Amino acid sequence: GLLRAAVARGARVQEFSPVVSMRRKDGRWQLETPDLTVSAEKVLVCTNGQSGRLTPELFRSLIRVVVCQSAS
Repeated sequence: GLLRAAVARGARVQEFSPVVSMRRKDGRWQLETPDLTVSAEKVLVCTNGQSGRLTPELFRSLIRVVVCQSAS
């Protein structure tokens, strides 16, 4: 549903292209993948919290939760 709504409003989706660099340039985002460079006004980071060096501010704001489950 979220993807469909974004595409309906002009978003483009690029699958299987990991972003290796993300920076602001001239008021826009420049995203680089191994194969291409994309320029965008807005970027939605959907990494399940695993963005690491790509978005250090987001990475530092995460709280790690360890869950253990057992049954007998």
